[in-house]
Amino acid sequence: MEQMPLYMVFLQSFPETLILIYIGLVLAGAKVSDKNIIIIALIGATLSYFIRILPIPPGSNVFIQLPVIVILLFGVCKLSLWLSVVSIILGFLCVSFAEMLFIPLVSYISGISIQEALATPLWRILFPLPEFAFLALITFYLRHKDIHIFKVINPDMPEFKIYGKPLIILSLSVGLVVLGFYYQFFIERKQLPLDSILTPLLLVILVAVVLSLSLSWKMLSAARQEKLVELQQFHITNLLEMTQIIKAQRHDFVNHLQVIYGLVNLGHTDQTQDYIQTLYKDVQVTNNILQLAFPELSALLLVKTGVATARNISLEIIQKSDLSSLMVPPMELVTVVGNLLNNAMEAVENLEPNLKTVKLKIYENSGLYIIQTQNPGYMPPEIKNKIFEPGFSTKTGDRGTGLASVKYQVEKHNGMVLVSSHPENGTRFTICYPRGKGA
Repeated sequence: MEQMPLYMVFLQSFPETLILIYIGLVLAGAKVSDKNIIIIALIGATLSYFIRILPIPPGSNVFIQLPVIVILLFGVCKLSLWLSVVSIILGFLCVSFAEMLFIPLVSYISGISIQEALATPLWRILFPLPEFAFLALITFYLRHKDIHIFKVINPDMPEFKIYGKPLIILSLSVGLVVLGFYYQFFIERKQLPLDSILTPLLLVILVAVVLSLSLSWKMLSAARQEKLVELQQFHITNLLEMTQIIKAQRHDFVNHLQVIYGLVNLGHTDQTQDYIQTLYKDVQVTNNILQLAFPELSALLLVKTGVATARNISLEIIQKSDLSSLMVPPMELVTVVGNLLNNAMEAVENLEPNLKTVKLKIYENSGLYIIQTQNPGYMPPEIKNKIFEPGFSTKTGDRGTGLASVKYQVEKHNGMVLVSSHPENGTRFTICYPRGKGA
């Protein structure tokens, strides 16, 4: 196999590996420190140098180098394995396509053949510079705007759990096709004339990719429609449960009147007053919930109140705003609040009885709608820093926390999610939505 001069590791292989990792992580929405990215890129570039010494076919270094980078991201940076794989696949695809575009273009403009450029160290360094500059600008823009694929495809959606693996396999397949195309023209022929872009082979590849992506999009659209139906059914169920709760409360109210009547007849004035005050607080909470501008959210909160009671959890709802100017689809709001309450109740379910408390606040402040949950329990920094990563979960099995979905739904409407945790004060999640039009 071709042996790369050592200085090429730092002047060509390292920048290429660095950009590959960087743009892949940005596109996947993965958060890794710049220091770790540089270290892993340096290891990957150095590994490429030593691999080229081995008597293996040209291009085989990719099949060794990229898995090592995936392992480093997984082991050192503590990314999930699938997110590490997706990041590197995306980075490899971007670099490969950019290389296929810019190298022939630079060759055509400069009048220097690719074969000559590969044989001359100086040209071998200079040829990829436009490609590196282009990818660096794209990476900077995507990172600055916080644009990544999981703002389009939410990994916590059921459709992703169904079609996620096939899509990853599809991406890998496209990557292998690109690698084969690259190997055929760049390694074997040592040249890629500009007019070869229109060869039947490339056209077949492009058609296959377009058809595959089109099919994937149709599957996702169908899955989203299915999810919409499921959400509608969920809300219908909530409304039915709310109706049952109101009926039960009506029945209980009759019993409460009988108790009050009995206490009055017995002359227990203090007990009667205490009983009425307790009853009034419960009625006032229910009345406030029903005053919300979102009947779907009212239904959810009434149902969650019943669920909390069944689990011996004290759910306190402090509602000081009706959210009348909140421009968020009801089903998305229910998804956000439902996930926060589910996580809060699960966090306290196994605590001592006096600690099984969850507080939900809904209020306005400085032109913002605030929805906040608070519960006992401490979240360590190593978990707190990862809870919004796609696919991350502290639970066993196929049970995600839904917090990645919460962040996705909130930020889609120009909102933000804040989290704080203290050993004494517990854990607090705060959702901030702008008043008025949020999109």
